[in-house]
Amino acid sequence: MSDINIESILHKLIKKTQQNEAEWKTTYQENEFALQFHVGKITIWEGENSDVVSISIYNNRYELLHEQDLYKGTAAHTMLTDLYALAQKSYYKREETIAEIIKELDAEGKIGESTTEEDVLDLPF
Repeated sequence: MSDINIESILHKLIKKTQQNEAEWKTTYQENEFALQFHVGKITIWEGENSDVVSISIYNNRYELLHEQDLYKGTAAHTMLTDLYALAQKSYYKREETIAEIIKELDAEGKIGESTTEEDVLDLPF
């Protein structure tokens, strides 16, 4: 599908992500994030050392509509690498979590929550 302007799509994704208007999720594949739409899904993947990054577009039946690998040295690669970093930041909410921990540490009173056996067994894998 050569009629797809991937740089335009990346620009719009970057803008929405920067404005905290994109809800990125992780996928079963390592180093991959996904953004679900009403009509489909976009996934972005980053290879080892960021030499190659990939964007895939699926319809709502999870059929692949477009996939493109982008290699170092191109503007689209730089854009997708930036988007990947933003998606990662959006998903992990690093700054927000640390700010909330500091806020809790600065507050008066007891900190920490007691855990139940169910909480302990709620492993992320």
